[in-house]
Amino acid sequence: MQMHLESFQHKLEKFDPGMIWLDRGNRVMALNVIASRILGVSVGQVVGSEVTQLHPEKSRRKVAFLLESSSCPA
Repeated sequence: MQMHLESFQHKLEKFDPGMIWLDRGNRVMALNVIASRILGVSVGQVVGSEVTQLHPEKSRRKVAFLLESSSCPA
């Protein structure tokens, strides 16, 4: 069991997620290098864009719903 937990911890330490920072209007304020690579865009191309515009058309309603359903204390 201990070996499994160490392996999981190691995976978490190596995990490097793509992150996008949004303002209160769900517009992109910044993104990290991983998100930039995943999206295939530069920071300057997307800053100020509404985040749902970065998703495929078929996913936009779901993303909007998830954003409306979430809350952030910041």
